Amino acid sequence: MTDEGLRNIGQSLKRLTSLRSISLYSYDWFKITDEGLKNFGESLQSLKSLRSLLLNFDECLEITDKSIKDLIESFQGLNSLTNLTLSFLRNNQTTEEEMKNISEGLQLPSSLKSINLNGQIISAP
Repeated sequence: MTDEGLRNIGQSLKRLTSLRSISLYSYDWFKITDEGLKNFGESLQSLKSLRSLLLNFDECLEITDKSIKDLIESFQGLNSLTNLTLSFLRNNQTTEEEMKNISEGLQLPSSLKSINLNGQIISAP
């Protein structure tokens, strides 16, 4: 999978405005970069009915903490989102400490009841 492929997935999802749940496992998609993740996050902003989002980008070696933070910030307008799970394990560009820093101080939808970041619950009801 490349950035272009991820962009195409995002553009297809963008049209499904009543979508309530997304689970995307992209394990081993080595060619996904910051640009692809940014574009994908932007495409999710129109999914106002989305309640559950699971994104797994394990071993996407070109993704950095900057684009992960941008991705999370793109969820701000998703006011129906109650469950968020993100995984970026075994990613050479980000460390667990960086992931903790990313999670602190972000403006997330107040509707969120659970946030799981790399297997760690960082917020719960």
